[in-house]
Amino acid sequence: MDNLTPIAFEIQRIGQKTKRISADAAQTEGTPAKYVFRRKGKVVFDIFVQALEREPKPMYPQTPKAKAAWKAFVQKQGAVNRVPHLER
Repeated sequence: MDNLTPIAFEIQRIGQKTKRISADAAQTEGTPAKYVFRRKGKVVFDIFVQALEREPKPMYPQTPKAKAAWKAFVQKQGAVNRVPHLER
């Protein structure tokens, strides 16, 4: 990924829905191990490794090209899914 910095991390606690944490770095620290999330060098969140169902997934900002491709895809799908008016 061309050295992009993550803007958030997606985590999922055991048995719960996914959640996003706004941070630009995640590291494991301490004993017992826990993930420490930082934004601009300051700790914003920490959680024990055993409390998560899977590893945190970094979320990166979209490039202008990716945004345009997504917008085109959404418009194309909208046209495909549009149902013509039903006549009775």
